[in-house]
Amino acid sequence: MPYQRILVPVDDSTVSSLAIDHAAMLAKEMKGRLRLVHVVELDQFGWGRAHPLRDEENQYIKETGDRVLDLATLRALKAGITPEVHALNAWREAITPALVEEARQWQADLIVMGTHGRTGLDHLMVGSIAEGVLRHSEVPVMLIRHRG
Repeated sequence: MPYQRILVPVDDSTVSSLAIDHAAMLAKEMKGRLRLVHVVELDQFGWGRAHPLRDEENQYIKETGDRVLDLATLRALKAGITPEVHALNAWREAITPALVEEARQWQADLIVMGTHGRTGLDHLMVGSIAEGVLRHSEVPVMLIRHRG
């Protein structure tokens, strides 16, 4: 079954770049579409959920997501694919459901994403967004791991 709609969750990591490379190669080979999605994790800004965000905070969140998507777009363009892009905001525990929902709404055939391959205490403390997407996605998920 050819993959015509490939969704790639991106951040500014090496494994994310590798996932873009793999997804772009697949999209090119299968003459499919590529959608890059970045979730700005609100927890990193230290705001409480009850704290109303000011305009300048919202602007900073948007600029943060745009920067990551701009770099990811450049990487896909270098690989010969013009991607669609989408930015989301979510609290850490809502990132996995947001990505799964994004794949469902966009009607993705495949999700390609990087995984940091954390194990042990690191994995328990940080959790794994990739593992969550793998467990809850209704479409196939290809995990790209950086060994370096």
